[in-house]
Amino acid sequence: NWWFYHAACKGVDTNVWFPLNRSNETLQKPISVCQRCYVKKECLDYSLSNRIEFGIWGGLREHERTKLL
Repeated sequence: NWWFYHAACKGVDTNVWFPLNRSNETLQKPISVCQRCYVKKECLDYSLSNRIEFGIWGGLREHERTKLL
């Protein structure tokens, strides 16, 4: 997917997007990266269309994406 190469998260440790500790403090970093990303919508669309269950995609957590589906 073309948008992978333009994502603000490119080069960020992937563990950030799949935190074991789900505190607001832990989630603040990945969500702040998503907020400034130019391809956030494409990322979210990708996660929804592929029914990705885990991690933060397009700035949304799992339960937030589930509500959209």
